Amino acid sequence: MIQEAKSNKLDVLGISESRQINTGMNNGDDTYTFHNSGEYQHEHGVGLIKKTITISLLDIVCVSKRNTFAKIKGAPFIVGILQRYAPTANHPDEEIEEYYEEVNRILTTVKSDEILVVMGDMNA
Repeated sequence: MIQEAKSNKLDVLGISESRQINTGMNNGDDTYTFHNSGEYQHEHGVGLIKKTITISLLDIVCVSKRNTFAKIKGAPFIVGILQRYAPTANHPDEEIEEYYEEVNRILTTVKSDEILVVMGDMNA
């Protein structure tokens, strides 16, 4: 994944269905860092790969296996990035409702003078 970010010269890359175990940060190499929000099995998971040198990360919250939210210091605005992996329609209604409630809680943390980027697998 880090190699893809390098070869495409990306500063930020969102990952849906990362299938990585556990939540946390992994310094892939000297130039990129991988932030993952996973669980104990190799399923689901979302993450962000960011260029270590050029991106000034203010905060990152690995909310759940389906949502990761980061705030990046931009000029002149702060940029919020929500990486999503929505459940498909064949999941129980309760799980789908919980997912969208979680997304709404995240969105309430974005201030009116900040830019919001929502990306990922919406499973629409």
